[in-house]
Amino acid sequence: MSSAASSLRTVATGLGLAYAGLCLSVLAVLTPILGGMFVGPRNMDSLVLVAALLVAVGAVLDVIGRLLCLAMPSDASGTRVLIFVSVAFSLLAFAISLLHLGNKLFGLGVLEQLMENLAIPTSLVGTVLFVLFLRGLALYVRRPRLAGLAVAALIAGGVEVVAYFGMVGLILTTGLLGLALLGWGVLAVGLGLIILYGNLLTYLRQAVREYAERRSQDEDYPIAVDEGVRPLPPASPGDTGIRPS
Repeated sequence: MSSAASSLRTVATGLGLAYAGLCLSVLAVLTPILGGMFVGPRNMDSLVLVAALLVAVGAVLDVIGRLLCLAMPSDASGTRVLIFVSVAFSLLAFAISLLHLGNKLFGLGVLEQLMENLAIPTSLVGTVLFVLFLRGLALYVRRPRLAGLAVAALIAGGVEVVAYFGMVGLILTTGLLGLALLGWGVLAVGLGLIILYGNLLTYLRQAVREYAERRSQDEDYPIAVDEGVRPLPPASPGDTGIRPS
């Protein structure tokens, strides 16, 4: 097995873990909503605790998935830079979240205001860089449509951020009217973004695995071939090398 193909399989595994982390995060959001409908408000504290645990596990899976993506083959230098910087920001955001949680639970008081101010920006930068990495990865495995899907996810994410801060501004200036005007819009865009991002991870994971298989076969048969021409199988001991026209 070639080293490049093995590296790509590791990247595909990382994408799978990132997808699992996304699913757990969505489940964490739904847990208090759906759980409250069935068990009532009396057990809301327990539901919130379950949701927090799901968020924590999802975040760990996401970080591990991105770390596995560091195995990107060395011939994709620009894409490797993106994932290395993305992982750096993601680890920083994860550490900030842990310190922020420690401040809330145990009153550690470690740069509390700074932690609150940096938590969202570092996580946002890490996520944007990761989606840019996914775009570069899609181009690397020759799937331009998936690269376009990554661009669409970035645009949807930008719309979601603008809509969210617009909603906050309206709430501050008009009260609950702002929530009524933009709340459903933010929810709809967020749902679409989750579906878009989840599809990107799923389809790209499959594309990376298929490309890894082709690359492994190309290195097993070291004859250079152009696109559309299949390599010849290894010659048998009595083969004269002559092929019928």
